[in-house]
Amino acid sequence: MPLLQQIDSNNRYPQVLIVAPTRELVQQIRDDIMKLTEFLPIRSMTLMGGKSMRFQKEDLRYGPQFIVATPGRLIEFMQERFLDVSRISHFVLDEVDRMLDMGFIEDVDRIWGQLPNIKQTMTFSATINNEVKDVITRHCPEYVHIRMGGSITIDKIDHTYIDMTHEQKFPTLMHLIETHNDQKTIIFAQTKRNTEVLARALFAAKKKVLFLNGDLDMRQRTRALRSFKEGSCKILVTTDVAAR
Repeated sequence: MPLLQQIDSNNRYPQVLIVAPTRELVQQIRDDIMKLTEFLPIRSMTLMGGKSMRFQKEDLRYGPQFIVATPGRLIEFMQERFLDVSRISHFVLDEVDRMLDMGFIEDVDRIWGQLPNIKQTMTFSATINNEVKDVITRHCPEYVHIRMGGSITIDKIDHTYIDMTHEQKFPTLMHLIETHNDQKTIIFAQTKRNTEVLARALFAAKKKVLFLNGDLDMRQRTRALRSFKEGSCKILVTTDVAAR
């Protein structure tokens, strides 16, 4: 909301750059901007893989003030000089910890280092470790750290930890699913391959299941999320990175 008041809506060039680690997050942020600017003379657009670069280049010609991008596609546009970042005044990094987990640390450094006229930078992260601090202090020697809320414990969620052997995992999982048969279930797996293996095993057990990981294209990922949201798929198996 404050960013909407900071930009000059009369100038048709990029003024705010928001970078997020996944396409889904980029699209979600852009959707929220669209809702907030429905009756304002402000344009926004996404830069991300899975969409035609030609169409994205055409969108830039309309002069969006907000650019929401994934690191990879953004660097492509900067390298080819399709995007002029010289007048961007506000830079937002969302889910910084996940960007580091996904190996985007060099990309973040590179993007940040090529923004010459930044007036304000904001980074958002669920966790702040030393690596996150290093990135921030490298580009912002002076900054304010704001912590939202004193506790992350959610009293409406029951947390249960079960210690078991590897052989007991799938039978126990089936028991838990049967116990909560009418409810939606998200299962986190450690690797992309495990999401597929587990989803196939559940499908063989006649469960309505889909998997979500970074190897799926944008259309497949969107379809899986929509099916889970609408309830036609009751079980979603995903990696923690894709789940973000």
